[in-house]
Amino acid sequence: MKKLNHKIPILLILALGIILRMIYVLEIRRSPFFYSPFGDPDFFDRWALNIAQGDIIGKEIFFKAPLYPYVLSFFYRLLGHNLIIPRLLNIFFDGFSILLLFLLGKKMFNRKVGLIAAIAASVSGILIYFTGEILGTSLGVLLSLSFLYLLLVIDGRMWRWFCTGFVLSLAIIVRPNFLLCIPFILLYVFSRRKKLIFKIKSSTIFLAGALSLLLITGVRNYIVARDFVLINYSGGVNFYIGNNAESDGVSAVLPGYGNDWDEYSIAEIEMKRELKPGEVSRFWLMKGFGFIKEHPGHFVHLFFKKCYLLWNGKEISNNQNIYRYGKNSLAMKFLLFCYGSKSLYFAFPSSLVLSLGLSGIFLTLREKKTLFLPYLLIASYGLSVVLFFVSSRYRMGFFVFIIPFSAYSIYWFTTHIREKKSIFIWVLSFIPFLFLSNFDPYKTSMENAALESYNLGNAYLRVGELDKAKNYYKRGLKENFYFPRLHLNLGAVYFKQDNFEDAEKEYQLEIKVNPDEARAYHNLSLLYEREGKVKDAIFYERKAVEKRPRFVEAHLNLGKMYVKESKYDSALGFLEKADRLKKNDSKILSLLGFINLELKNYDRTIFFYEKTIELVNDVPIFHYNLAVAYIARGNLEEARKYLINAISLKRDFAAAHYNLGMIHLKEGNTGEAKKEFEEALRIQPNLIEAKKMIEKME
Repeated sequence: MKKLNHKIPILLILALGIILRMIYVLEIRRSPFFYSPFGDPDFFDRWALNIAQGDIIGKEIFFKAPLYPYVLSFFYRLLGHNLIIPRLLNIFFDGFSILLLFLLGKKMFNRKVGLIAAIAASVSGILIYFTGEILGTSLGVLLSLSFLYLLLVIDGRMWRWFCTGFVLSLAIIVRPNFLLCIPFILLYVFSRRKKLIFKIKSSTIFLAGALSLLLITGVRNYIVARDFVLINYSGGVNFYIGNNAESDGVSAVLPGYGNDWDEYSIAEIEMKRELKPGEVSRFWLMKGFGFIKEHPGHFVHLFFKKCYLLWNGKEISNNQNIYRYGKNSLAMKFLLFCYGSKSLYFAFPSSLVLSLGLSGIFLTLREKKTLFLPYLLIASYGLSVVLFFVSSRYRMGFFVFIIPFSAYSIYWFTTHIREKKSIFIWVLSFIPFLFLSNFDPYKTSMENAALESYNLGNAYLRVGELDKAKNYYKRGLKENFYFPRLHLNLGAVYFKQDNFEDAEKEYQLEIKVNPDEARAYHNLSLLYEREGKVKDAIFYERKAVEKRPRFVEAHLNLGKMYVKESKYDSALGFLEKADRLKKNDSKILSLLGFINLELKNYDRTIFFYEKTIELVNDVPIFHYNLAVAYIARGNLEEARKYLINAISLKRDFAAAHYNLGMIHLKEGNTGEAKKEFEEALRIQPNLIEAKKMIEKME
């Protein structure tokens, strides 16, 4: 009974955390973004769905860290594709995170601190917010807390060193920032008063665990693209985003390209050649280092700004306005808010957690030997964030490392409340930090009415509510006439409504205000093609390719238009580029097969159509064209097989019957040949070739 009573408080706290998250998820289902995610949530959802549908290895080097979509794909495979699943999965992760914060508080300080830490996590509005996002944030928080807990209980057993390293490896392939923790942990190991053999052995085993999954992802990347990238290749561009002359340290934008850009195409345009993903990452990394070298003063200023904002209570959005989205939930109105001006405000709960955390760190400095590892992780992970750019999503690992110290500060206050001197010390350790965490001299603002209207318009466009989408795009243009892609997407709405005149106007306006937007040229091309203006369509599609060399749809459409114009040599180049950019696409492969058949490149025809049929087996013309290529190559057995396949898919396929008859005739089987010719003539009475063959045989 005593044991049960001892567990009741943490079980109640855990239940509170889960219930709050369940309520939040149910409430935000009203939001148009819940079932129509955009940005990274949409990216991860589609990636997980592709894996669940069988694309386990993938065809390209990872652009983002891969663990979360693979975990999510398992549940999609098991339960089907439902956007409730990732939210429920996040609640599951959060439940364990609450328990881990209890254990960490208990291990670092005492049981009461652990309970306070668990309460803080249960009711933390920002942690609850990320429960509702299709992102790896909740999983990353769980793994970061698991890593810290294992470090604290590691003692001298070598298998624990490996397990700790392995958990770090998992954390890295959710949030690659954790890579920076490795050298700090190794420095810690070698600074301890232990025998050298122990230091070497433990650090080697820890490294083996930490690198285990990274080597697997690195080898996988090399296999699919012959380019060794350890995890993913977005690190270089993210580094440049946070370190350039126009960076504000918080916005995920490329200078001159806004919040929508193709870092791969931009790099290839500047380098004037095709690049591998690893080369793209290095290109942006070197641009970032170039900025640091050329503008060291600016870099230092930006670095300290990011450090300040890391500790600031204001939530910095990455995909959408966090505070505004939280208002979709009644409960979150009391758990996540920011009231005040741009420079002075009260941001709850992060300003309290972070300022109390600093207070807790200040009050525990005498215990630096026992708390050195938590200090180390706070410093190393925090540094990994400010080296790039600060956003609430990326600092969550840092945030949860702070929570035990926040809990300790509260505990210290309650145990010293009657001691005036001690309370004065606590006030000095807390109030200044509370003020600073609610003060922003940079006046960082996440308010962007045009962006919010753009996102809402996109959500309604995806689900086919065109009038609502149009209204939001128009509202966004009233806020900012020059906002990238607003004219473009408004044009797309008009196009879907068959209002080609207004669609053309909006596409042209997009080009005027945003001349590097490749999709505006592409959409104009589609419009002109629809109107029969082929020359104009080709002109604008070529402009799209010029602006964005890796634009698969533009290359494919150019190829299709050149095929219609019987300009097969021109079509070939664009379709071959499309094939390099998007492997195993049946549309691209079938067109390449057709072009090579027309150009009498029969071996290439066979190659492309066989690959096409591996992907799509129920299109009769693919089997027929492959058979024609085999006939030209003299391989009648293979030709017969594919002609029979074509006929089984389309009984009234006159040309297939005719060619099958020709094969029978070449083999001396005149009876079967005549049957096929007669069947071809029955299906297509004006098929002169079949009529002539029958007359010859008679």
